[in-house]
Amino acid sequence: MDSLIPVVNKLQDLFAEVGLPSNLELPQIAVVGSQSSGKSSVLENLVGKDFLPRGSGIVTRRPLILQLINTNTDTPYGEFLHLKGQQITDFTRIRHEIQAVTDSEAPGKAISKKPINLKVYSPDVLNLTLVDLPGLTKVAVEDQPKDIDVQIKDMVKGIISSKNCIILAVSAANQDIANSDALALAKEMDPNGDRTLGVLTKLDIMDEGTDCVDVLTGKVIPLKMGFIGVVNRSQKDINEQKDIKLSLAAERQFFEKHNSYAHLASRMGTTYLAKTLNQILLQHIRATFPELKSRINEMMLQTKARLKQLGVGEDDVGGGALLLRLLNRYAVSVAGVIDGTSTRLKKSEIDGGARINYIFYQGFAPAIASIQADDFKDEEIRTIIENAKGTRASLFIPDESFAILVRYMVSKLREPCMNCCDRILDELARICAYCEKSELSRFPMLRERLNAFVRKLLQDYAQPLKTYLNQTVESDEAYINTNHPQFYGGGAVFDKLMDQKVQQQQAAAAAAAREEAARQAAAQPGQPGAPPPGQGHPPPPPQQPVVQQPPAMQPQQNIPAYGGMGVGMGLDVPNTIHCHIVSDRQRQEVEVIKQLLTSYFDIIRVNYQDRVPKVIVYFLVDKLKDNLQNELVAEFYKENLLEELLTESEEAARKRRATLEMMKALTQANDRLNEVSGFRL
Repeated sequence: MDSLIPVVNKLQDLFAEVGLPSNLELPQIAVVGSQSSGKSSVLENLVGKDFLPRGSGIVTRRPLILQLINTNTDTPYGEFLHLKGQQITDFTRIRHEIQAVTDSEAPGKAISKKPINLKVYSPDVLNLTLVDLPGLTKVAVEDQPKDIDVQIKDMVKGIISSKNCIILAVSAANQDIANSDALALAKEMDPNGDRTLGVLTKLDIMDEGTDCVDVLTGKVIPLKMGFIGVVNRSQKDINEQKDIKLSLAAERQFFEKHNSYAHLASRMGTTYLAKTLNQILLQHIRATFPELKSRINEMMLQTKARLKQLGVGEDDVGGGALLLRLLNRYAVSVAGVIDGTSTRLKKSEIDGGARINYIFYQGFAPAIASIQADDFKDEEIRTIIENAKGTRASLFIPDESFAILVRYMVSKLREPCMNCCDRILDELARICAYCEKSELSRFPMLRERLNAFVRKLLQDYAQPLKTYLNQTVESDEAYINTNHPQFYGGGAVFDKLMDQKVQQQQAAAAAAAREEAARQAAAQPGQPGAPPPGQGHPPPPPQQPVVQQPPAMQPQQNIPAYGGMGVGMGLDVPNTIHCHIVSDRQRQEVEVIKQLLTSYFDIIRVNYQDRVPKVIVYFLVDKLKDNLQNELVAEFYKENLLEELLTESEEAARKRRATLEMMKALTQANDRLNEVSGFRL
């Protein structure tokens, strides 16, 4: 068990040098308290030395990772991680070093999240690791930032929010415990109090006749780990540099002789606090150990994959072979994203080739379906019929009127077809850019040249596709196949309309008969509900037939002459002549045309909804997948381009160095975990 704390200490040192991964949370104890709570004195009592900066305002402005290591050395000493190998026995110098590195990282009165790592080797300490955090404050003083309270609280929350962090909440006993900033923040991050240990300071300066036994026994604020009371040195003792060992002896006598705390003396004081923290940390490390080891193994696999992406292991191949490998990897990546086999596809949204499928059936198909024969007004159809007759007074509906309307509807298909092509083109460009960014991130010149080439390649592939789509629309405009087996002609339409008209007439006659029977029954005297004689409604007067002349035969009133001049014989022709539907035959002709248009265009629509996606996939999608690698090799695999294309960016080199350092730290961390004797996952 005792070997676990040094292992975690080593992990902290390893990751402090390369930067602790954000998703790796090491087990630790964080010390939280307000500026006046006595937090620094508690830490110095645990160490047995004066080593922390003191003064007014915020003194601790960077997290201090304090590792206490029990050794047999005669002289205690400290060692900073940034000063490896320097054993500092003068703890005043340690205080000055903490102040100096704090000022260099956070000038003035600012704070910084970057921690300071300090090891203290001493025979008077137990193996323990604590993280001393800046004291909570409410008011900015001197030249501190105005939001210093928010900055500190956010920093503390960011550390103690981890489930692997034990919270050591330090509060002053001579203040109302309900107003403790440390306990309030601990409760916010640990609502059930499962990982919070409370520490009460300044028990010796409480008002006479008062005590905090109820708090120490958990009757006021229940914490699973409980409360421990301590007595720190007074400010006078600190100024006079009273020996901490003497202070600890005085603390022990205080608890043993105090009437209220004597029965709790064995569970109070700094010595008991150190033992308790040691046991809590050991148990906590042991509980989180399997998850920690599993997480490190997972991160090692991820880091190996990242190193492979950054080109580690490829330096032993020549420039030509490396370029071919990169181009092949890029082409395979593009095909994988399109086919849906890539591991890079997003898990939170439709991605890759599925987006292309979505464009076909959720974008293009509804756009085609929205084109209907109902888009024409009846007057427009009637006008086209009349215009198609020319100078003839046709006995039947002219075929040309149907052809004109079909061509117009077919022409409206061109825009959604071209829009669909452009959308797929954009989607393929997005996929290629995504794969280029992930596969070729090391080589900016190759990325730039390849990106431009692929965009041009897509445009070249799209040109014959657009030509084909245009020709498809033009061919449907040129020849109207009324012999299509699924198209029903005019005779069938007339039969259908006549059937509908007969049904409508029969329904109207039945309704009229029912209405007449009801009226006659109500008009007979003596019948239930009949009105008295003379009070019924008089019969309607007989209607005279009205003969309505067609508009063309009706006299024109106040109409200007054609072209502003009379045309002779007393007839005037308007500049604009509108066609109106005034007879049942005209209505039937319009309805026949609409039915024919609907029947014919349903066939066209289904053909386009089926054909256009196939054509786009053939001309564009599959062509890109099948030819991309060969096109890239032909364009870039040239001896005079190798040096230019394979020039690595400084950013890529920096990332590779950092990733190598992280891999080294993870490997060492894994080795350390494997060294723990007797531990089984």
